[in-house]
Amino acid sequence: MDYVKRKYSREFIGTCSVFTDAQVNGALSYIDVHRAEMEVEYQIVLQEAEELRRYYKERNRELLARIAAKPPKRCAGGAAMPNLHRREIQSMNLLNIKL
Repeated sequence: MDYVKRKYSREFIGTCSVFTDAQVNGALSYIDVHRAEMEVEYQIVLQEAEELRRYYKERNRELLARIAAKPPKRCAGGAAMPNLHRREIQSMNLLNIKL
């Protein structure tokens, strides 16, 4: 639904998925015919995803704080790799990876 909302072409959607052209065309046709219902469902999915994101962010708050407080990792020669763990945490948060 994100692709439809962003008005991506059928061809682009097809290249970003494992579906055949016929399957993509069928799905997009269904969305066109049932647009109002699909919009309602889409909003429910977005709301549930946001609730889960907030839940896991709060649930993992202490764990992420402990990880951030750890000393930096070191390379094979003993050289410090400053802020590596902070970048890892930031990327996990950006990708919504749950620990």
